[in-house]
Amino acid sequence: MLLSGCLFSGSENIEKVKDETGGFVEFTDKKAHAVNLIPLREKVISPGSKEIRIWVGFGVVTPEDLLVLNVDSKGKISGQKILIYDKNPEKWKEDPEELEYFLEGIYSYCEVISEYNHIESCGLKHNEIFDWAKIYQKLKSFDIWTLPDESKLPKPEITINDGLVMVVELHDSVSYRAYHYGNPAFRKSKEAQNASEIMLFVLGL
Repeated sequence: MLLSGCLFSGSENIEKVKDETGGFVEFTDKKAHAVNLIPLREKVISPGSKEIRIWVGFGVVTPEDLLVLNVDSKGKISGQKILIYDKNPEKWKEDPEELEYFLEGIYSYCEVISEYNHIESCGLKHNEIFDWAKIYQKLKSFDIWTLPDESKLPKPEITINDGLVMVVELHDSVSYRAYHYGNPAFRKSKEAQNASEIMLFVLGL
């Protein structure tokens, strides 16, 4: 399974950890545990390898989407698309049958990975049908490695209080970087449009 063996932690080989999200990336920690992953900024990966995690959702959105891509030192690329959702009965107490209906739909096309504090993760079935090399090239065409955090861009003309947030985490075995965007489609800059394309691409897989 793709995610097995991912719990080897420690940051002694990371030369630089750069979180440009203002701490927003910490919202992914509990979700990472629900996927049997340690936070990427704490992970040790072998020299020459890379890992990308793209989280889309947050807020009241459920399920949230996670795309994990791994590039080994020889350039072989693997990945997994994961759905993450809250099963806490307290959050569904007004309509418990809705939770049952929701889970029935989720389980029809994905397989449970793990659960942590009522947060459950589910990996898409038939994960092998994805061409991960093409997916990685597509993400690179949107400047996945070099996009600035949204805080570096001019302020948007309108403010959206709801919608989707994307967090991108990048680890190249010696350094870690994270950036985020909220509703980038409402910004006019090329960087924000690229971020919007990444978000839509992940949601569409």
